[in-house]
Amino acid sequence: MYFFQRGKELVILLCGGDKRTQKADIASAKRLKEEIERSDGTSSI
Repeated sequence: MYFFQRGKELVILLCGGDKRTQKADIASAKRLKEEIERSDGTSSI
């Protein structure tokens, strides 16, 4: 599970795996964060 703050909101990303996939999981979480930050909040991912 990963999270970040967007303004006053705490965004929780329910994604992840185990130690074996940690690097790929972090990369996926970063991509999701970037996509969420680009969105205007009106569309779902």
